[in-house]
This record gives sequence, C-alpha cells and structure tokens, in this order.
Amino acid sequence: MEGKDAFHDSLFQQINKFQSPVNILIGSRKFIEGWSSWRVANMGLMNIGKSEGPQIIQLFGRGVRLLGKKRSLMRSSAMTNIAKPENIELLETLQIFGLQANYMEQFRKYLKEEGVDVEERVQINLKVQFPNSFENKGLLVIKKNIRDEFVDVQQLVLSPDDELKPKIDLRSTIEIEESDDRIKDRAYASDSESRMFIDEKHLPLVDFDRLFREAWHYRSQKGYGNLSFNTEALRTIIRDRLYELYCDEDLLQVTSFSDVKRLEKIALIIVRKYIDSWYKRKQQEWEYEQLEYHPFQRYNQNIPHFTDVEPGYQLRVKKTAVDRIEEEIAALFKDPEQWTQSVEDSEKQQIPRIYFDRHIYLPLLVEDQNHVIQSTPPGLNDGEWKFLRDLKEYFQKPDSDDLLVDYELFVLRNQSRGHGVGFLLEDERYFPDFIIWIKNDKNQHICFIDPKGLQHQINVRKNNKVQFSKEIKEYEKQLNKKRGNDQVRLHSFIISQTSLDKVMKNNEVNSVADLNDMNLFFPVDQDGYVDVIFRKVLDGRTKTVYR
Repeated sequence: MEGKDAFHDSLFQQINKFQSPVNILIGSRKFIEGWSSWRVANMGLMNIGKSEGPQIIQLFGRGVRLLGKKRSLMRSSAMTNIAKPENIELLETLQIFGLQANYMEQFRKYLKEEGVDVEERVQINLKVQFPNSFENKGLLVIKKNIRDEFVDVQQLVLSPDDELKPKIDLRSTIEIEESDDRIKDRAYASDSESRMFIDEKHLPLVDFDRLFREAWHYRSQKGYGNLSFNTEALRTIIRDRLYELYCDEDLLQVTSFSDVKRLEKIALIIVRKYIDSWYKRKQQEWEYEQLEYHPFQRYNQNIPHFTDVEPGYQLRVKKTAVDRIEEEIAALFKDPEQWTQSVEDSEKQQIPRIYFDRHIYLPLLVEDQNHVIQSTPPGLNDGEWKFLRDLKEYFQKPDSDDLLVDYELFVLRNQSRGHGVGFLLEDERYFPDFIIWIKNDKNQHICFIDPKGLQHQINVRKNNKVQFSKEIKEYEKQLNKKRGNDQVRLHSFIISQTSLDKVMKNNEVNSVADLNDMNLFFPVDQDGYVDVIFRKVLDGRTKTVYR
C-alpha cells in the first residue's frame, strides 16, 4: 500500500455524496456500528448471525434509515395527499440475504415481542364520496395567502426584548400519586416562588463563545434557519435578566470548577428558552399577517387523497385479508345501505367506520382494533369516534331542532401537519381533531374540537390547548379585520378523555361550570355536553351542565 493511502479520506465519508462511485461495501462485524448512510438497500450476510441477536438487529439499523421526501425521514406510506412513484415501497424496503444464519427468525420474533407488525401487506385504495353539496355553502377555512414558509421568507436577527421574559422552572421535584388519585409535585428543596438570577459577578466565568456555539447548534436542530444572533445578544439575555428562573438556590452557587460548568448549563437552558420564545412570537406575528379565510373546496388538502386528483384513503391490508376487504369495498359502492353502517355494528364490518351524514366525506374510518388494516390518514381513535357518535345522537333529539333551526352543520376530520388547519402554540403546532361549521345566511361559526386526554398536562390553566379557547379570539380578531366584518366567529373546545374527578382533584376549581367556562367538557361525566357546547356557540351562554 502506498504511503498516501494511509491518510486517504475514509470511504464512509464518501458514500453519501450524490455522485459517489461506491455501490458495494464488503466488510466484517465492524460494520455493525460507527457509520450511517441513507443509501443502504440490500444486505448480504455470510456466516454471521448464528447467535448475535442484538448485534444483528443493530446491523439492520444501518439499513432501515431513509432520508424521505424533502428530508422528512418518513416512508411514503406515512405521507398523505402526495403523488408517489409506482413501486416506491420496494425501494424503501431493506432486503436481507444470508447464508448459514438463523437471525431472521430471531429478528421476526423480536419484532413481534415489541409489537411491530411483520406480516406482508398489500396496498388498496379506497375512494371517498361527498354526501353533502358543501362547495356552494360558503364554508370558510383558515389558510395562508402564500405557499412560502416562514423560515424561507423572513430573515431574523435576535434582538433581546425587555418585555419578553420566558419562565424556566428547574426546581427538583418528585411526583406522588396520592390515594385519592391526586397527582402532587413536591420539591426536594424550597417551594418558593421567588425568582432566581445568575449573579452578575459570575458572568465573567461563563464561556459565552462556547454558549454561542451550543446555541447555534440548537438553532439548527430546531429548524430556525432564518434566525441569526451573536454572542453579545446572548450575553444581554443573561446580564439583563430577561428570564424568570425558579430553581434551588444551591444551583447558582459557585465554589468550584464543577459549579462553573453547571452554571454554564443553566445559562444555556435560559438562552435556548429565550430563543424559542422569541422565535415563536415572531413566527406567530407573521402568521397573523398571512392567514386569511378561503372557500373550502373539494380539492382542499384537508380531504385525504391517494393521488393528486383522487380523494380517498390508502389502505395497507394484511395479505391474508385482501379478498375480504376488496369484497366489502365493492359492496360499499353497490349497496347504499352499506354506507350507513357504523363501528357499533362491528360484526358486520371488515372496514371499521362510523356513519354521520354531516361529515364532509364518507366513509370515515375508525382504527382497526384487529390490526388487519392500516390506513393513511389513520382512522379515528376511541375518543374521536365516540365524540362523533355523541354528536350524531344529539342531532336525533328535539333539542337540536329547536336550537339549530335555520342553521346548517358540516363536520370535517382535521388532518395533521402539512394538510390540516394548525395553530402555533408556545412550543408546538396544534391540529385540533375536528372542524365543525355552523352557519346560516348571515353568520358562520367555525369550531375546532379536540377529544384528548389531559394526563400529560393536567393543570388546565397551564395547558396550552385548553387555554387556546382564549387565544383563538385573537385569530378571530385579526382575520375579521382583514375580511372587513365580524360575521365569522372562531371557537375552540377540548373534550376531555381524562375523568372529571381526576381533573377536579388536580385543579383549584369550584365546579364543573368553571371548567366549562374554559371550553373544557367531559363526555363520560356530563350527559348533554354537546347541547351545552352548541348553546355556548350560538347563544353565548350555557344552559344546564349535566352530571
């Protein structure tokens, strides 16, 4: 070997380049770890895998990663409303070949134990139909007036703002579940609400150049590609105390070099939180300017499509069930009575679905509890379809006729990122599960309704999605200002899948009426909750809160 080869760049650094000539790698067990490539399509193993179960699984990990369309890291089966090249799933499948190896059986067993589906599936397209003539009803949806994304059109320079002081809570806590189901946080140290600050005399000890590098890396991780800042901006955030820090006092004491490292970590947490809050505020301000009401049409991305022009679901069906599913799809389009079946009649259904004629399209699929069918977009979960059931039952009662006289109602299952209507909250984009239009000739109410559990943030006053019922009124104000009238009203409601008792025990509220005032309702504990919601929307007041 020539001397220069000893210093030649590693081939692993070249294989991901667009014009790389490397198409085959031959190596040993060292290939199990230490490298990564999007390009792996086939693996051939000889005399390896006889006993190395975990190591073989790790080796397979070299090949299952995909870059995805527009660096989404997703397979095509997880992407909706886009045209897909024919047989693309074959290119997305890792092919494994081996001699004298028994690892495949081990691998399949491991996947089954982890709950991963290993059965062969066939893709079937299921068209949807539109039972209502909604396109001439004047339904409005919220959309940006340009296709560009915030990160592509707005260049930002971080300028610390005295009015922005994000809260950072570093108090050490343990979670205790008491006998009455109350979840209680108890601090190891003080429960004081006093704000803490990094002492100015310690600032010379902080390496702000390293802080800048870490913050810049964080910026890239978060996708804030249009944001720039310098070291001085970060120093200003810390020096001018543009934050609310709650922590044990000992964390800010400096008596050793290890204390300095801890102080820098806290400073980095503060800077990251400030960058997040500042960026999200700028993004929200921009979105207020870009959002407008647009007519809702059949080609809207919020209606699922399995091709650019064909509305419907993509089904991935277990190969053993393909004939049964295809027979049921054929029967759907031959016999109108088939459309009226719902998940409650599950013994009659191969394709779980719920029937509600006010939904924009049908069928509306429900998650298959038998895991025979996987659909894109996913079927309704338990809380979602039960809410639609309650809504349908309400419309069969005289109360609804009295309340909704002269009104029409339309329902749409709101899709998620990239297709549905989403709102920017503090730390995420929020896509409520359903959009409900209630309209007459003069006014239109657009309700965003989300059946969801509250266990991850049971403090309703700190739960962003609960509090969105107030924030949505700012969207309403901005959108109606552009429209030049106030004939459109926006509303947001949470249908709690967490029990009323548990929420009451973990919040300082006097009654369920206090929670209803926050547009938070409880389907199990409140008979007639749908009636209360609609009276609140149309009358601006509630009737009786049923228990």
